[in-house]
Amino acid sequence: HINFDAKITGKRSAGNPHAAFDVAGDGNVAISANAPLLDPTWTFKLYEHMVLGERVQIDHMTVVKNGLEIKEFHAWERKSKHLSASIFSSATSLDAKQFLLDFIANAPHEILSVQVDGGSEFRGEFEKACEELHIPLIVLPRACPKYNGGVERSNRTLREEFYTRDDLQAATLEEIRVELKKAVQKYNEYRPHNRLKGLTPMQYINSTYGRHIPSHMY
Repeated sequence: HINFDAKITGKRSAGNPHAAFDVAGDGNVAISANAPLLDPTWTFKLYEHMVLGERVQIDHMTVVKNGLEIKEFHAWERKSKHLSASIFSSATSLDAKQFLLDFIANAPHEILSVQVDGGSEFRGEFEKACEELHIPLIVLPRACPKYNGGVERSNRTLREEFYTRDDLQAATLEEIRVELKKAVQKYNEYRPHNRLKGLTPMQYINSTYGRHIPSHMY
């Protein structure tokens, strides 16, 4: 049984159209005097108090490569640093919903809740999908991207290490999808992380679930 700090009521917050759902917390909020005014329906939760699959950060970015405009959705799991990414030709709430469904079908860990910013792609159909799947949806307060820092860093990693590659000569979105899948697999299965004590994301997940841990180190 997971005890969340945030309680999702499944209703719109009448005084807060930015929030996807009305969220009430029981504390554990740390705000400095200089911090921006936070949405009162949102609660901060320390990383140390989270479990695998809780508050998975989801975001999207637009990249232009080889003359193609790429809409990429990705999910970043905070405890394991596991990354999932998919390419679309647009970034509507229907696209976000499809990404969520694909992510759920393929994720190597449970998905206990998801966290997004207030982008329009994460409203409408995306919200309905979360509600129908009984996945708590946590929407960040405005102008606080630091609380989605992990997925924002993954944006930068993919921009700098994947999309800037000179050998990425893919001419269609489908060809780029194939190459992105390889890059994400390498990140998850071969790239050790200091914060994981030298484990890769998949090794951390396997160890958490008590599975056999394959050796994919260089």
